[in-house]
Amino acid sequence: MAGLFSLWEKYGSLEWYQLLQPAYQLADTGFILDQYLSSSIASHSKELKHFPETKSVFFPKNNTPKAGDRFRQKNLAATIQRIALDSINGFYSGKTPDLIVETMTKYDGLISFDDLSSYKPVWRKPIYFKFDSLDIYSMPPPSSGGVILGMILKLLEPVDFSIFAPKSPEYIHHFAEACRLAYSERAAHLGDPDFVNNPIDAMLSDDFLDARRELIDENRAGISQEIESGIPQNFLESESTTHFSIADKSGNLVSLTYTLNTEYGSKLVVGGAGFLLNNEMDDFSIKPGVANVYGLVGGLANEIVPEKRMLSSMSPTIALKNGKPALVLGSPGGSKIITTVAQALVNISRFGLSPEQIVNMPRFHHQWLPDSLYLEEGGFDINIKQALIAKGHNIKERSRYSELMIITINEDGMKTGAADPRRNGSVSGY
Repeated sequence: MAGLFSLWEKYGSLEWYQLLQPAYQLADTGFILDQYLSSSIASHSKELKHFPETKSVFFPKNNTPKAGDRFRQKNLAATIQRIALDSINGFYSGKTPDLIVETMTKYDGLISFDDLSSYKPVWRKPIYFKFDSLDIYSMPPPSSGGVILGMILKLLEPVDFSIFAPKSPEYIHHFAEACRLAYSERAAHLGDPDFVNNPIDAMLSDDFLDARRELIDENRAGISQEIESGIPQNFLESESTTHFSIADKSGNLVSLTYTLNTEYGSKLVVGGAGFLLNNEMDDFSIKPGVANVYGLVGGLANEIVPEKRMLSSMSPTIALKNGKPALVLGSPGGSKIITTVAQALVNISRFGLSPEQIVNMPRFHHQWLPDSLYLEEGGFDINIKQALIAKGHNIKERSRYSELMIITINEDGMKTGAADPRRNGSVSGY
């Protein structure tokens, strides 16, 4: 909440309370559930019924909501109203923190009044790199998104794409191998820059990436367990996520990602306040080499420390071309966020696909460990799979994937938006 308020203070043009009115109305009078959300609630019914505070929200009168039902959240509406009337004081002081701490105390949680009152958002300089004719700006640590996105694309940039197609096994292989190398550096070095020195310049340097690119064999998949970080120590410098992309008539661009982490976060709703608490602690590395829920491993750079921000994969991204707005994009999807955004940029810059074609393209993912190449279920025929297996890839298929939200702006200022059909996002123009 503090981050959104800080963004509004710096760039907002409407009154604060006006911005919260649509959310208040949706919570107070409700909205009609679609099949996607009703199925999601049903599939998580066991976890969502564990806490009575959560059960009362998602299963009113002990009934499982169905598509076509009206879904109301009166306690959430009251919380939004407090924030609308009293700005962020409506969240960090008064009734709302009382309810948060009461819920924390009931379930042996750790968040205190001091934690809430002392929280401050941090403004950081975005990661910048070039890819083809695009000037790309993305999220810096404590998200790994911008750095790893830059590594993947810069590793691929010199590769001749004339022999590739968007679903060709040769392209998928090269992309996966670039991801294997990039994600191995993520695990070794990245963390909250207020606590660790992130070797960003080294990781994005041409000399370093040229050397790492030599490890890619165009005919054979690498072995992740044999890949070590290529940055010597003396080179170091001192699924329930939401994304939206916005471009307005004044040339302002917004790419914003926020998250509960996994679906429904901790599954615990704050009693009387109506909102879910996240389970972002899973994004810390609890022990070097031990995987989190997304299979990502980390090291001491991402260990748990008081007041430290955990490493994420969020990759809200903006691109300019010849100094003018060209792209706004981002996605939810845990560790798959980075590869989703990277594939979108390749599909635009190298394959010339439209936003609608891009959001409908089947996706693939590699994150170093576990050493598997994930293919979106139903998106790739047997010949592609066999060709990748022949190169040594361990193929696994996933039915659930990310949800890309993208806007392109052409040289005349024409905006084209596309929302991923995998979830219930949409595109609106005003």
